[in-house]
Amino acid sequence: PALMHAEIAFIVRDDWQDKGMGSQMMRTLAQIAQQRGVREFHATVLPDNKSMLAVFQNAGYPIRTEFDGDAYAIELDLV
Repeated sequence: PALMHAEIAFIVRDDWQDKGMGSQMMRTLAQIAQQRGVREFHATVLPDNKSMLAVFQNAGYPIRTEFDGDAYAIELDLV
């Protein structure tokens, strides 16, 4: 059976940040995940990681975000 959800996490090396690399990786990973039946991504992001939060916010998928005081729990619907 296909996975219903998967955790997503990646790092962009400092000298490649702010060049669209995170957004491209997000698009590529989402496409591969959808082809394999994944319906939802889960991620944990620290509040000071504004770039990663923006990647998820701007990915074009419905998003749910919850802050527990330490980190954001993010769920992206891929379907």
